[in-house]
Amino acid sequence: MKKSKFTHSTRRCPFDDLQSEFRQAMRDFIVGKKLGDMERMSMHCYETTTGFSSWPWGTLERYTDLVLTQDWFFWGLSGSQVDTSEGCARIRDLRGTVDFEHMPAPDTLEVHGINISGFTYDETRIESWLLRIAADEAGKEFLGRLSDVLGRFSREPPKARYRHG
Repeated sequence: MKKSKFTHSTRRCPFDDLQSEFRQAMRDFIVGKKLGDMERMSMHCYETTTGFSSWPWGTLERYTDLVLTQDWFFWGLSGSQVDTSEGCARIRDLRGTVDFEHMPAPDTLEVHGINISGFTYDETRIESWLLRIAADEAGKEFLGRLSDVLGRFSREPPKARYRHG
């Protein structure tokens, strides 16, 4: 089986250039939870566009929107043939990250981005998310900023803890 063909491009952009559904969900969350004035928040906004060909749908594009504030990390996933979803977590609640650029790649799939584990807002169980980020200049800038706020990237997934009863 041959590898799938993906193209990834990450760009830094103004908040207003992110996908509209993501922007609205983020605004609603910030207003609803009374997190402050969005206009005064320091935000670092990025968007990764992933293009690929798929039979029978043809060429598809997917978007990963990423916003870092001082205390929060917001992300949104949208695009062709996928349901739009958004998430957020307090920076302090993010537990582990895996940078896929440092992981061995399988023969049939190219993975670019990071996997993040932690608690989303108001959740009591750990969740995990694959966020696509290109290996270009803007993607590396985002990873640097995220690494700075998280402390550092781990090279291994977080250890699962199981209770035996």
